[in-house]
Amino acid sequence: MLSARMLIIIEYLRNQKTTSFREIASELDIKERSVRYDIKGINEELLVRGLPQIEKQSKGKLLISNSHIFDELLDNNDIQLSSDERESLIRLYILFNVEKLNIRRLSDELEVSRRSVQNDVDNVMNKLELYEMHLSYDRKFILKESEDNSYLVRMNEIKKYIYLLTKEVDSLNLFENKVMDFLNNIFGEEVIFKLYHWILNRIKRMQWSFSDNSFDWYVANVLTTCLCIMRKYTIPHYESTNDIENSSITEVEEILHLTLTTNQKHLILSYSNYTNKYGELDINLDLILTEDIISRMISMMSDALQVYFLKDTILIKGLLNHVAPLLERIKGNVHVYTMDETVIPESYMYVYEAIQACTKQIPILESITKEELVYLTIHFIGSIQRLRHNSLKKVLLICGLGYGATALLKDSLRNEYQVDVVGSFSAYEVDAYTQWEDVDVVISTSKIVLPVPKAMAVVNAVFTLEDHAKLEKLGLEKKNVLTNYIDIERRLDFLSDKDRNKTLTIIKEELGYKDVNIPQRYSYISDLIGIESIRIVDSISRWKDAVNLSTGILLENKLVTDEYQTTILRGIEESGFYSVTDERFALFHCGNTDSIKLSGMSLLVSKKPIEFGQKKVNVLFSLASKDRKEHIPAIVKLMRMVNTTNFIDALKLCNTATEVLNELYRCEEEIKVS
Repeated sequence: MLSARMLIIIEYLRNQKTTSFREIASELDIKERSVRYDIKGINEELLVRGLPQIEKQSKGKLLISNSHIFDELLDNNDIQLSSDERESLIRLYILFNVEKLNIRRLSDELEVSRRSVQNDVDNVMNKLELYEMHLSYDRKFILKESEDNSYLVRMNEIKKYIYLLTKEVDSLNLFENKVMDFLNNIFGEEVIFKLYHWILNRIKRMQWSFSDNSFDWYVANVLTTCLCIMRKYTIPHYESTNDIENSSITEVEEILHLTLTTNQKHLILSYSNYTNKYGELDINLDLILTEDIISRMISMMSDALQVYFLKDTILIKGLLNHVAPLLERIKGNVHVYTMDETVIPESYMYVYEAIQACTKQIPILESITKEELVYLTIHFIGSIQRLRHNSLKKVLLICGLGYGATALLKDSLRNEYQVDVVGSFSAYEVDAYTQWEDVDVVISTSKIVLPVPKAMAVVNAVFTLEDHAKLEKLGLEKKNVLTNYIDIERRLDFLSDKDRNKTLTIIKEELGYKDVNIPQRYSYISDLIGIESIRIVDSISRWKDAVNLSTGILLENKLVTDEYQTTILRGIEESGFYSVTDERFALFHCGNTDSIKLSGMSLLVSKKPIEFGQKKVNVLFSLASKDRKEHIPAIVKLMRMVNTTNFIDALKLCNTATEVLNELYRCEEEIKVS
């Protein structure tokens, strides 16, 4: 009989005429020893059928004379699951359908002896007992489980098979087919796929962008929660005061043919709070605490590593995007990531150790996991690479092709590499040169006969690809637009913001960086709002009219297209008033960057409250952000103003756009002082 692993190898061999044990092991991520064992088993099956065998040659090479032998082999052969695959299926039965667990039935289904099935069950339970889950038998199997662990164990089991939801049925192997049959059976016909498409549509509607790890975690939790509700297993408790997105969660109820409780609805919708969504900052999270923690972390890391991280706006925005959901994960004891410290290069382990020491000094981060530490480390490694002021390589240039060629070489080196050309002369003058202590490397346009006491590369006057490879091998580092820009910006800190920005614009144009996307800095709301973007009205009776007026300001100022306004309205109608904070303000934001021409913000103040369902607000912001992250520091400052000043109440008393702008400046100054 053929095992499922043999089938995987056969599928690979179908498209090969020659291969090797090592190549198969590498391509299929199977141990070479296992490949040798399976090739032997495949040959035995071929021999029994009177078919040509896979020919073994010297040095582990394999020759397949005719790929059609595999078609004949599969047409006339039974396929067998491996012991690991049997245990995985039995684990699914125990966790999700223990009442139907039957040794005799499983023996028939898995085509192995009852003793083999019993051994598999014992092996599975030995592992599950680590999570305080125990199997007993009294005329039927009963699973006794710990409420603290059972949901997590079930979720992690479902997570293993998320990838199957995207595979074509024809491409599933025997084991995968049995898993999908099982899942379809316990969810109900097509329910799992309907839920999966609901998740995809929700992600699209909310314009989220997940990492692969976050996506699998999110999908696994929604599916597991729905399955646990259907089968009346324990689910986590989640309390929230936010409005339920009725239209969205109603779809789930229709799929499950169930009426969900408020807790169940909140729980299903809450999982996105724990995930990192690129460029998305949730105003319902604790952004004030987030900013305080990031400020402390950057300060401590700057002191520990002697790197001025505060100048790296990309780091700050990235951390704001990462730390807010991180705090939610810590509070909820939620583990999303599986990456460990082995992914960090040895040369950067000092950054990991510094982060580890830093988080121990911040009380709320004391219980942070190693996986979360790795992700924080990656943020700071990226910043170090951006901010690193590479020490210039001192280059001695030897060129006997004349002044023009020498000037061309100097310009090419200085424009493209981090170098300082300390001197240049012709090859015949090498013998007379004495200041070698001031030289790191030598670059020459001709082969030097005399010995040179420094590393050297011979290049053409006009660099070729081969020349660039030689220079990089010599240790010359290419210039980085962003690094250069940040270095120049740092050195211009004696200028006002306005003058510095003008100077940097000129520098960008002169250096040929005009079209390079340099991250903008929007530190405060006033960086995004001008007087032309402020409106004051007495009242608005319908929330749709309020949204149209607020987004219309951006349209009128040519910051967005009509699609921006349409997307905002569609998002509210489908997902509810998630962007409205009762008695405070509403902040509408469109993730469709194609509909945004320029970044900016509008501010609408209504003397009388505008009703959004059960919520009421007098202040509406509409945000247009071109790069999805540039606005994050400003939004955090807005939350600080709302929480620590009388900003919202003061806006209600304003009668002109100038008064609104003055209150905005006043409150921003207040939080600067605090």
